[in-house]
Amino acid sequence: MDAKMEKELQMLDYEEKEQAEIEEQKQFPWCVICNENATQRCIDCDGDLYCDACFRECC
Repeated sequence: MDAKMEKELQMLDYEEKEQAEIEEQKQFPWCVICNENATQRCIDCDGDLYCDACFRECC
């Protein structure tokens, strides 16, 4: 396999894992700090979910 094709396959694997993580977070929408219902997603925090109060404090 050439290097270009191998890089493309790695990128697909990464994208699939990222999509699976997003889907998992949709299924379990609670704040990563206090376990209340999550209403915010922090882009700078790898997509972690937060309730409004924890988001204001931490992000």
